[in-house]
Amino acid sequence: MKRTILPLGLLCVATGWVTVAPAWSQCEPAWWPVGAGMGGQMPWVIGLTVFDDGSGPALYAGGPFTAAGGVSANRIARWDGASWSALGDGVNAQVIALTGFDDGSGPALYAAGTFRTAGGVSANRIARWDGASWSALGSGMDGFFVAALTVFDDGSGAALYAGGFFTAAGGVSANNVAKWDGTSWAALGDGVGGCVGALTVFDDGAGPGLYAGGRFLTAGGRSANRVARWDGAAWTPLGSGIDRPFVNALTSLDDGSGPALYAGGAFSTAGGFDAHNIARWDGESWSALGDGENGPNSDVIALKAFDDGSGQDLYLGGRFTAAGGVTVNRIARWDGADWSALGSGMDNRVFGLTSFDDGSGSFLYAGGQFSTAGGASAFGIARWGRHCAKGDLNCDGAFNGGDIDPFFLALGDPAAYAIAFPNCDILNGDMNADGRLDGADIDPFFLCLGGGVCP
Repeated sequence: MKRTILPLGLLCVATGWVTVAPAWSQCEPAWWPVGAGMGGQMPWVIGLTVFDDGSGPALYAGGPFTAAGGVSANRIARWDGASWSALGDGVNAQVIALTGFDDGSGPALYAAGTFRTAGGVSANRIARWDGASWSALGSGMDGFFVAALTVFDDGSGAALYAGGFFTAAGGVSANNVAKWDGTSWAALGDGVGGCVGALTVFDDGAGPGLYAGGRFLTAGGRSANRVARWDGAAWTPLGSGIDRPFVNALTSLDDGSGPALYAGGAFSTAGGFDAHNIARWDGESWSALGDGENGPNSDVIALKAFDDGSGQDLYLGGRFTAAGGVTVNRIARWDGADWSALGSGMDNRVFGLTSFDDGSGSFLYAGGQFSTAGGASAFGIARWGRHCAKGDLNCDGAFNGGDIDPFFLALGDPAAYAIAFPNCDILNGDMNADGRLDGADIDPFFLCLGGGVCP
């Protein structure tokens, strides 16, 4: 957002005279850091989810990283809104997918990927974290990896479903997709004939179904091009499906025209119609988002429905740099009619998207291979949304002693503050809520910082 700096009388705070800052209206959506981000040789985030281990909801991130916020964290970490922490000893190889599930013994976080151990315990490509320790899910999976997790109730009770590239789960033959009921693994019929990269639940009007997307041509022995539906008993295709090579992501959203399933990946047609890398299934037929030939110009890897305060829309992450003729660097928004950018986007691929409210409002979190978001440093993870937290003048997501110097910079030289903290809202320092930052905010600032009454 462009800001006009008005002529200011720069007077010495020490004498009791203060700079009067312009009272602009802020809280525009923008990118914000998530602590110091990730570290290691590959400081990337692939999987994201929100889970409550009993101490309150938190954001969990998985990938190939080995540190988070400067803390050692082997491929999985927890963000509570203020700091990162490890989950025990973590896992020994990358985490790709995360979700929460209660198998009857209490809620737990489930992680999947390419790893063989979790917390030092043998756990083949999938493991369970109960908030204190790791455990295996039977003998886990053979094959190469688990890339997708979701929870679905096929009528016999909620269960955890896993998709990837494997031929057995818990010693049971299961082609690339399997079900965990808390005790044992089971196949979904004959499974699918290739890698599963995405799983989601959607009701097309005939009842909830489990939808799988990936790089396959058959499901349950039937032709099903890269996307199929499991109803608890049998697989069915979605029309003629999607052309080569693959579907990476699935999600559902009602954009005002009715609930629909959205599929993202690397393809050029869906149901025989032009639909470059993103398509919509309404339960009967496929359609493009806008001009199908002018969709995202490269792979879509992640999808998420999110409301940034202006209504719920579809957000896409991936490798693309344009959508609908609009420059959108690796992340974009579809409002049901038009494409738009999220600031200047990222400098490299986005792999995962989720939403989380740390107490300061709901944000869209993006994980990936990037090192900047909105032009600012963000190693592997960043958040998008309206940030108006009182007192947080360095925009690190917390109000603490690190905000004192930025507060006085904003108070004494708003222009210098805007340069030093280009994505921050100067009115975060408006502690007495009179619409401006001035000397009257000093006492409320320190009162709040010291544990007193906060606005």
